[in-house]
Amino acid sequence: MTPTASRPLVTPVTPEDTPAGPLEKAFLVFAMLGQQGAFSSLLWTLQGRESDSIGESSDPVNVFFVVVTLVGISILFSIRPHLLTRITRYSPLILIACLYALASSLWSEAKLLAFKRAGVHFCTVLVALYLPARLGFDKAARLIAGSILICAVLSFLTGLLVPRVGVMHTIGSYGRWRGIYAHKNPMAQAMGVGVMLQYYIATTSRSKVLPALAVALEVLLVMLANSATVLGIIVIATGAYALFLVATRGGALRPLVVMTLAPLAALFAILIMFEPNLFHAISGRDATLTGRTQLWAWAWQVTQDAPLFGHGFQEFWNSGDPIVGQIWAAIGWQAPNAHNGFLEVALEMGALGVLLVALILLEALVRILGLLRIPASINQMGASLIILAGVIIQSGTEAVLYRQEDIDWFMVVMISFAAASTVKAVDTFRPLSAVNIVERARPLSA
Repeated sequence: MTPTASRPLVTPVTPEDTPAGPLEKAFLVFAMLGQQGAFSSLLWTLQGRESDSIGESSDPVNVFFVVVTLVGISILFSIRPHLLTRITRYSPLILIACLYALASSLWSEAKLLAFKRAGVHFCTVLVALYLPARLGFDKAARLIAGSILICAVLSFLTGLLVPRVGVMHTIGSYGRWRGIYAHKNPMAQAMGVGVMLQYYIATTSRSKVLPALAVALEVLLVMLANSATVLGIIVIATGAYALFLVATRGGALRPLVVMTLAPLAALFAILIMFEPNLFHAISGRDATLTGRTQLWAWAWQVTQDAPLFGHGFQEFWNSGDPIVGQIWAAIGWQAPNAHNGFLEVALEMGALGVLLVALILLEALVRILGLLRIPASINQMGASLIILAGVIIQSGTEAVLYRQEDIDWFMVVMISFAAASTVKAVDTFRPLSAVNIVERARPLSA
């Protein structure tokens, strides 16, 4: 009999974990707006200044979000210090990565910039850990989905009513929507995550209308941003959720679905393998992935200059190093990053950084798969697996790993901690059977 779950798992809470009030939830929604990069560079856009650089540290709106979030999250942790203890116990790799990012400012060419961005990254991680620690996975997922939906509505209205702000006017991106974001890419990333979370909400709620409308709006914005990668991820996530529903609720339909989809998937893979132009036609990209392959070659060459520790956390492309100008001149456009997750980490944080990120992703996968033994958490497991897979796919063409204020990396941290917290809570509060009591009472020497 396969496990089914119409309701999400409710993590048991201790007496000090009283339900979050409206003020706390409002602050967390505000913090989530900053983590998505919403309103970033808005003042510059209103002044007629255009920039393809995402999340510049001197942006006053971004500074405001970071300062308020850091102060607010510090106050919340001071009110509930047991959450900080729990986070420290469950997330040593994440915290080590934060310390390593801060330490990278010591050998960086732009020390102050690397230190500031590492500090913002630490703020991102704190929010990502606080949400599931305080609310549990289900409520955290719904709060994040709600904040993304708010940004989706505002982005649509901005693009429609104030195109000077909501639509890009730079060479290479002209006419593509960015809404209330600094660039089309972070908007597309946020909408992609929003779609996956709305799928989770639809599978765990009676009402399907609002999730369906939210998905329609978020997919529309991805299309208006002309983000082929995110659109492809949404298509894959949609298929994955369909298979997930069949696997958990399909009954007699399961063998039929597998027999139908498996040959189709194999055929598609063979076609892509022997006819790569088909992929380019489907994705709307050329064989160089819009100039990325040439950029990757240059970025890989530069990583050899600092192979172990890298050039410093998120500072290389804004460091003023002459090699950056040479790369931009060679590829014909000002790339704000390496447009590849692991390559960007190797460039900034070296082999040690790549190892840390790989371990964090592997830990997240193992923790999520650990939810298999908890039938009531099957929906959390399915949603988390699909989100993790989406981030890994996205990292192939975008620098979304180990980043400050990046919704993809934020979700990796959140789902990893939530999975570990769910398993620990169930193990702690599971009633002891008579056999378990006898076994636990048996002497160690027995």
